Amino acid sequence: MVVAMFVLARQLSDREKIKAKKTLTTQMSEPRTMVRMYLIEVSLNHDYKSDRWEKIIGFMSSNDQLWFEENFRFIASLNRYREGNISMAVTEREQRFGAMQALTGFDRNSKDNRPLVSTIELNDPYGVVFIHHSRRPDTLTPIFIIREGKEWKIRRFGGSRDETRIAHGIAEARNLKDLPLTNDERAVLENPRRYKEGKRREMMARCGIHEQ
Repeated sequence: MVVAMFVLARQLSDREKIKAKKTLTTQMSEPRTMVRMYLIEVSLNHDYKSDRWEKIIGFMSSNDQLWFEENFRFIASLNRYREGNISMAVTEREQRFGAMQALTGFDRNSKDNRPLVSTIELNDPYGVVFIHHSRRPDTLTPIFIIREGKEWKIRRFGGSRDETRIAHGIAEARNLKDLPLTNDERAVLENPRRYKEGKRREMMARCGIHEQ
């Protein structure tokens, strides 16, 4: 009897997991819903001991996830919200937390000032979602997205990957360690402003929007 109850409980648990996974896939398949979910997650106050902040990486494209794995230690040292303490973190988890915080800004956002989704432009598999802060509806910020399979994902960490502080900081750190540089890293070292502006035009063009 005890064994039968254990098996039944496990089957119910597995069914719940499958149901939750299907629900998440459905939510991620709709770009507006996906971005709203992302904005909710990065408006929360996360603790590195919790597991919830780790879910944020699941919103990112496969390319951005690989980039994060290669560079999270460098990114953690650029976290200006931890007063430099995170750069001295001794555990990988603390470094990953610091890197994610530096990229998404969680713990400094709040649900009362959470950005809202305004308009969406799609050029499948690429897209751009324009968001604005609740108190500044006249100011639109683009978040680039890409469809991977059935799900839409965030590109370039919502734009922070190409911010000069992040992009130039990583390129400089990799260069000092004689690590191989990507074309983007070489470009940002040569001219940070031109790199940032050029990357935005490139991303917009893939969405069917051509800026001068």
